[in-house]
Amino acid sequence: MNDIAQLKKENSLLRIDEFKKKLCQIDELKELENLSVFVSGSYAREEASEYSDIDLFFVLEGDLNELELPNIKSMRAFSKIIEASDSLGFPTFSNDGEFLKILEKKRILEELGGKNDDHLNFFTARMLMLLESKPGPVPL
Repeated sequence: MNDIAQLKKENSLLRIDEFKKKLCQIDELKELENLSVFVSGSYAREEASEYSDIDLFFVLEGDLNELELPNIKSMRAFSKIIEASDSLGFPTFSNDGEFLKILEKKRILEELGGKNDDHLNFFTARMLMLLESKPGPVPL
């Protein structure tokens, strides 16, 4: 592996580890039971530079609306995630945080191949999870 690729890999792994530690400290995420968080993009490919933003997806096993105060809980969790990202010096989330959303596994499966599959970002989430993500348990 050339020196630049090795440095990017080391940087990616270090930064993801730092971010995971921050996420594990967020009580608001712990309140969202059965939530999986995965990273995609340059960090998942271990090619991130010092200027790379972090691309995250959030998938919930279950129905978000069955939670008490689902919007409040989501907003509180995302505000803490933004704070964690800022504290680590990551660039601002893409498109003013447009993709900071909780995707419900049930809805992803219901819309599979349907007209809303890509519109709701489900297709992209599935493809990036399959192509770029790596499993790694993070106890919350």
